[in-house]
Amino acid sequence: MTKSAYRRMGERVWKAVNVAMGGDDTMNLVSGRNFYEFRHRRATDLYYLCQRGVISTKMAAELMGHQEDIFIRVYSHIDEKKEQVQEIYPEIRKIL
Repeated sequence: MTKSAYRRMGERVWKAVNVAMGGDDTMNLVSGRNFYEFRHRRATDLYYLCQRGVISTKMAAELMGHQEDIFIRVYSHIDEKKEQVQEIYPEIRKIL
């Protein structure tokens, strides 16, 4: 795949994601412009679904192409950052 073909494919993907989120040509709701950010966001969303009991960590890991223990180890930093925010801003506990 050429560099320009890869770029065009990426543009089509981001445009489709923007439309799926309710955006259009005049309103871009998608932040970030690379596949790494898109993949990380998807994994983060899956991790939150695991915490709520909607999906198992095994299934989330399979969807991301990870082993379950690796998925948990990589994305457990989300809990640590949430705890740090709660320590700095105690009033945010009411929201979370």
